[in-house]
Amino acid sequence: MAIMLAGYHPSLHLLGISTSAGNQTIAKTTTNALRILEVSGNSAAAASAWSWISWDMLYLWPYMSGLRHVEVVAGMSKPLIRKPSNCPEIHGDSGLDGPTFPPLTLSALNQHAILRMAQVRSFVLSFPSASLLIVANCKVDLQ
Repeated sequence: MAIMLAGYHPSLHLLGISTSAGNQTIAKTTTNALRILEVSGNSAAAASAWSWISWDMLYLWPYMSGLRHVEVVAGMSKPLIRKPSNCPEIHGDSGLDGPTFPPLTLSALNQHAILRMAQVRSFVLSFPSASLLIVANCKVDLQ
């Protein structure tokens, strides 16, 4: 939900998504970010995958022209200090259980998130008053 809200917010321009292991493995969190981006611009796939969406959120539907252009990069595969802990009891074995997604056609960049963030740093710093880093989970990539 956070990806779609940020991606379609009229005051934000989503430059990219970095994933990290948390409630699931890095492979699963990266795949889940790609799945959200994939269905966000496909009305039929979104309707199928998100059949549980509430009617009060349908005001977003006209804006869902797609987020397939957003880059996804995988970051840290484990916490820096504590032992990794997957929690399938929170969001299921996939980390995004519930929806049925179509086959995935998007792929993550073949680069580590820390390296990609360093590359886009100069671009982001050229707009200091308009740039935000929004952290929606534990980001060991930034520590």
